[in-house]
Amino acid sequence: MTMKNKLIIIRGVACSGKTTIAEKLRKYFPKEKTAIIHTNMFYHGIVDGDKNNEVVIENARRIADNYLKNNYTVILEGTLSYKDKNGKLYLNKFISLGRKYKVKTIQLFFTTNFKELQIRETKRNRLSIKELKEFYNRAINTKKSNEITIDTTNKSIEKVLIEVNKNIKNVQQ
Repeated sequence: MTMKNKLIIIRGVACSGKTTIAEKLRKYFPKEKTAIIHTNMFYHGIVDGDKNNEVVIENARRIADNYLKNNYTVILEGTLSYKDKNGKLYLNKFISLGRKYKVKTIQLFFTTNFKELQIRETKRNRLSIKELKEFYNRAINTKKSNEITIDTTNKSIEKVLIEVNKNIKNVQQ
């Protein structure tokens, strides 16, 4: 891939492979400066269990803005299914950045069936089944029609990467 400076948004249901694929995707852009922004870093890394979505999203947005301004490809990943007080998805703040910098914005939505999510969450051991179901429903209910759906059910990391790469190439053309 040779298209410079793009914004790739990987969002979707918890445990669908967003973080894993975001990390692996960097190798597809060896000639580009690439920044990966994990929204979970703000919820669990910087301030453990922070539920202030507005602060989390604003911090992630500022970082994305700075990297895009400096001609990086930005890979943003997270569930990104929360809404602001006006009922608008926080996701829109990142899409606006793509327009601001006139970069190609590629929106991917990762999903998998709930049984598979339960198996994957058992390995991570971060969420209760109730929380997993809440995150799942919120993400599914905020899926946008222009997002490319990637179903990761029973797929290897390599197969998902091939599918993601193919979709990115198609969007770039």
